Amino acid sequence: MFEMVILNFATTIIRPDIQYTTNRLAKANKDLAKKYIVVLKHLWRYMIGTKSLGLRTNGRQYISNLHLYIYGDTSFVDDLFTKVSIKGYMVFLAGCPII
Repeated sequence: MFEMVILNFATTIIRPDIQYTTNRLAKANKDLAKKYIVVLKHLWRYMIGTKSLGLRTNGRQYISNLHLYIYGDTSFVDDLFTKVSIKGYMVFLAGCPII
C-alpha cells in the first residue's frame, strides 16, 4: 500500500507525532478492514490540518548548553491476543525533539 510507504517515511523523518498510529496501521496492512480505512483518513486529515506547525529551537545553541533529555513510556501487554507490550520514547536536544 503506497500510503503506508509515505506514512513510514514521514514518521521517520519529519512527523514523529504520528508514529504510534502509523505502526498500528502497518500491522493491519495485510487485510485492511473498513475501520482501518477510517483511521487512515483521519490520520491524513490530521496531517493536512497540522502541516503549518513545526519544531523550533530557541535560536543559537552552544555546546555548553545542549541539554539532552530522554523520556520513555511503556504499556504492558496492551494487545491481549499477542501479549505484546508497546513502548515509546522521545529524545530532546536543546529543547527540540529529535527522535
